[in-house]
Amino acid sequence: MPPRMARPLVEWLTAAADRVVFSAATPGQGGKGHINLQPPAFWAERFERQGFVRRDVLRAKILHDRDVPAWYRQNLFLFVKAGCDLAADETDFLPPEFELVQTEIAYGSRGVRSLLKQLGPALVAAIGRKFDRLRAKNGQTQPPTESQGQ
Repeated sequence: MPPRMARPLVEWLTAAADRVVFSAATPGQGGKGHINLQPPAFWAERFERQGFVRRDVLRAKILHDRDVPAWYRQNLFLFVKAGCDLAADETDFLPPEFELVQTEIAYGSRGVRSLLKQLGPALVAAIGRKFDRLRAKNGQTQPPTESQGQ
């Protein structure tokens, strides 16, 4: 979702219900199609503007459940309209100033090959063209072999 749609989305969700279960990708999370990676505080602020309170009452229940994808175990929150029974009933798993980062997300297979696969063919092609130009500038038609590099 483009950043310009964050406010209208939250306005629409909060107009539709007094309780909203919400998850959004965080910075560094990666993933397909994620273009507006924001920390949980960003979304909490948008919901607060609509009179909703962030409650961290779901993650403790699913944190160790491997059947639940890691990104939900990390990013799932309940937003409740202020004054609703759930706004103050349960204790939050973590206070708002703490962020939970799943090791699967933070340190997943982030090798160069995995990174290039996530970035897509357009970037790989652009890098290839850059190397081709560098080789042409140096008078090479083929990439250097191991013996040439020494």
